[in-house]
Amino acid sequence: MKRRQWLIGILMVLMSASSSFAQGLPSGTLTGVVTHDGQGLPGVTVTVSSPALQGTRTEVTRESGEYIFPFLPPGDYTVSFVLSGFQQQTVTAKIAAAQTQRVNVALSMTAVTESITVTASQQTVSEDQQAALTFQQEDFVEKLPIARDMDSVVALAPGVHLTGPRSGGQNQITISGAHSYENLFLLNGVVINENLRGQSLPLYIEDAIQETTIATAGISAEYGRFAGGVVNAITKSGGNEFSGSFRTNLTNDSWVGETPLTVSRADSLNKSFEGTLGGRILRDRLWFFAAGRSVESEVQNQTSFTSIPFTTTNTQDRYEAKLTLSASPRHNFVGSFIGIDQATNGTYFTSAPILDTRSLVNREDPQELKALHYNGVL
Repeated sequence: MKRRQWLIGILMVLMSASSSFAQGLPSGTLTGVVTHDGQGLPGVTVTVSSPALQGTRTEVTRESGEYIFPFLPPGDYTVSFVLSGFQQQTVTAKIAAAQTQRVNVALSMTAVTESITVTASQQTVSEDQQAALTFQQEDFVEKLPIARDMDSVVALAPGVHLTGPRSGGQNQITISGAHSYENLFLLNGVVINENLRGQSLPLYIEDAIQETTIATAGISAEYGRFAGGVVNAITKSGGNEFSGSFRTNLTNDSWVGETPLTVSRADSLNKSFEGTLGGRILRDRLWFFAAGRSVESEVQNQTSFTSIPFTTTNTQDRYEAKLTLSASPRHNFVGSFIGIDQATNGTYFTSAPILDTRSLVNREDPQELKALHYNGVL
């Protein structure tokens, strides 16, 4: 008994310590009621399984027929309802980050073994008081003629506008009428707001993103530090099956049309490479995911008014490593590391125009994100 008390105490300390650095890892909740002839049906065995879940989770409905599965990783789920003397039902449902999905079923009695499969609507819009919308990176974002970065995805949600102060060649994001610096951006539960304008840092690899959830109203107070909206993005975690991707992009400054102010253009092929790989180390126990992105670019610029040409070169490497460990069906640990190595030559400090090349500098901008999460039901 003492060992159990010590274990619970240690876990509580770990959870309280981690909460000072990050939110909990974004997860979803599945809940509902099982009925028969309009009355709650207790004792029904409810089992959930998913490619995103290590193993299966099982609950038994209460006296009122209610069941609940908290802390489910986002993904597509199969939910089965079994009770002796009743028809077995199987329902599919989509669980999104930081949202609650409700699945209610009615079981009927049968004297013959029979199974019923129901395909639920795959809603990505929140059905509770929170107004939120979830975008799947592979199933939705990749099919749109937009940039794959977080800003472009967030801008798709209702209540989001690019009407904030202009910086870096674009207007900043505003949500629900708040100032652009009053939103909260989270990646794997960690705040990635930059300090100056409150916008998101690009601490991610586009092909590694699994989904992005944008909450614009009715948001839980657990997040804090926002007056506009909350953006929750999560990266992939691997799985029991091995999978990966590879992408390359080619650009050239000389492919861009000339303007009346163009002095010269750099005829140099700019290359970017992006790859992901995930799978299992131990089936239903330990998964891995890794991703990398390398970009080299060379662009011809010119000074304002004096029109002196100069070349800006940029090299950037992004990398991610992630491990997901399931100690038991009710307890799992997720550790992730994301880093960026970036060097820019021939740039200038502010967005104000420069008049001569002596204002140019070389700079390095390294970034790192480390996160360790525990999710469990004690």
